[in-house]
Amino acid sequence: MPMPPGRYTLSMSTSHAEDSLSAISAASEGSERHAITILGGGIAGLVAAYELERLGYDVTLYEARAIPQGRIRTHRFGDGTYGELGAMRVPLHHDATRHYIDVCGLQLRPFITAHQNLNAYYDISGIVTRMCDAPRDLYPAFDLSSNQREDPIPPKMLGRAVSDVVDGLTDDERASLRTAHLVSDRLRDLDAMTMRAFLEERCGPSATELVGLASGLETMYDRSVMMLLRDALVSSGEGFDEIVGGMDLLPAALAARLKRTTVVTGAAVIAIRRAGDGVDIAMERDGARTTAHATRVLCTIPFSALRRIDIEQAFDRNKLRAIRELAYMSSAKVLLHTRQRFWEDRHGIVGGASQSDRIWRACYYPSDNAIVEQVAVAGEGRFNTMYGAYEGGRYLPKDPKASKRPGVLLGSYTWGQDARRIGSLPSDQRRDSVIAGLSSIHPELAADGMVDDHTSMFWDADRWTGGAFCEPGPGDHSRLFSDTIRPDGVVHFAGEHASTDPGWIHGAIMSSLRAVEEIVRA
Repeated sequence: MPMPPGRYTLSMSTSHAEDSLSAISAASEGSERHAITILGGGIAGLVAAYELERLGYDVTLYEARAIPQGRIRTHRFGDGTYGELGAMRVPLHHDATRHYIDVCGLQLRPFITAHQNLNAYYDISGIVTRMCDAPRDLYPAFDLSSNQREDPIPPKMLGRAVSDVVDGLTDDERASLRTAHLVSDRLRDLDAMTMRAFLEERCGPSATELVGLASGLETMYDRSVMMLLRDALVSSGEGFDEIVGGMDLLPAALAARLKRTTVVTGAAVIAIRRAGDGVDIAMERDGARTTAHATRVLCTIPFSALRRIDIEQAFDRNKLRAIRELAYMSSAKVLLHTRQRFWEDRHGIVGGASQSDRIWRACYYPSDNAIVEQVAVAGEGRFNTMYGAYEGGRYLPKDPKASKRPGVLLGSYTWGQDARRIGSLPSDQRRDSVIAGLSSIHPELAADGMVDDHTSMFWDADRWTGGAFCEPGPGDHSRLFSDTIRPDGVVHFAGEHASTDPGWIHGAIMSSLRAVEEIVRA
């Protein structure tokens, strides 16, 4: 999820996982151990199964895919190189994700994100320039204020607008941003405001256009501004990490730690109906239909997929409304396998991302070969957001010889209508359109044989998700969040969509721990 750069004061503890696990432990003392059925084997389902199994519950987990993994999807090419089609980074302040990475004994390394390596490029309005040269080369094409012209990169304009609002919130208002109930008219008014309206009011139309183009947020401008405010409140880290070996090692390791849980894969839920003291769950597996009765259920199926299932006889009217109306963001990624990592030795780019208004939008460079020579820290400069450290830094290849070897370029990462446009193309045409667009900054890609393999993912077309991640529209938090997260009868709900950190592994995990506590107290 996108987060604006800036300096923010936290009004709450960030030890989310520790607090939740302590509450679960306290609630479990003397509680009756029920049989629990979990629907969905993404990270929320796996965490819940792990914690409930540790407490002695009899757990059965049903997963539609061949393996539990959810939207953490690592693609491995034939030579062992890999790229991420789903979740790809872990903010330093996401302690819940880091807790389970530690539990699984996995290793982390720094992930150099967008606007952190200012040696990367902008290709905007026909102007190609290094990010560090944007004030000189790009800013004159936009009608900016004198203060905005002094900002080292456009996202600084966004960060200032958000921090001005966040700094003025009361402690009660800040705390309520993490709950189902907003405590003030000011917050409810903001909830009803789009990102575009918010930024145009505070930055002006031209700066809003530039920010949207330079960050990719333009495709989210019709969504609620509340996402920016919530992310600002918890942006206490100073960077990102990635799991060494691939992000999918986390769900794989969690699944391997389930010793007594019954994990049933290839089981697609087709209907949920109230029945007696629980619900009947109809599933399709290996071409046959079966029905299982459950007296306590945790549903982690994304609402974008759940609405395709026969559930009208399972839930009340308000829950069904939330399932129908909760908005999801489209997203697509195109991975290019190249015969060498030319961006490192020819362009001096090790990690980070280039940004554009072309169809490819964002191109991320792998961070696995990066070392930091220096990082300039100036005043409020911190790279605690997706948009990185606008004060910059210099990143060099750890092993110069590796720059001559094959690598994987995330050639395109798009959201919204851009994702739908590129996702509508066949796989080879996705590759060709990305190569054609990226050639404005990396003509090497067009050389014969430079791109020797590729793969892509359009999350809207994935049968088991139907969307990349939850991204509420204006007013959705006030209207839908309470009904999204509350249990309905014997069915509890978890997943990134049932959290105030949608789009992040952390949000999925925290929603899972909340649901586990509900189950333990039931």
